[in-house]
Amino acid sequence: MNTTFAALAVGGLLLTGANAAWAGPATVIDGDGVYRVGIDIEPGTYYTGGGGDYCYWERQSGLSGDFDELIANDFIEGGPAAVTIKSSDVGFSTDGCGTWVRQSTPPAPAPAPASAPRSPFGS
Repeated sequence: MNTTFAALAVGGLLLTGANAAWAGPATVIDGDGVYRVGIDIEPGTYYTGGGGDYCYWERQSGLSGDFDELIANDFIEGGPAAVTIKSSDVGFSTDGCGTWVRQSTPPAPAPAPASAPRSPFGS
């Protein structure tokens, strides 16, 4: 039997024969570029160990490149970085940062200090 397999990936949609599966936005940002939030990447808090001598990132309210669309940015010299990309952000740009990985759950808050119960009879 001769079987032909065809696949087409367009904007996160993977079409294979009569079956279609949504790949969805990624939770890992593999390299430099501009990523569309909710389309290319999921919103959330991302961490990187750094990619080299420098790391520059931007959260953007649009994709035209206008300065007015800059929500937040940072330039880090050779170290780890973290950024929270919000669902209201339109784009995220990264350069020289290496791989960003989304934290799936926020770190647990530190426990509150315990206080000793007070006696109604004084100390």
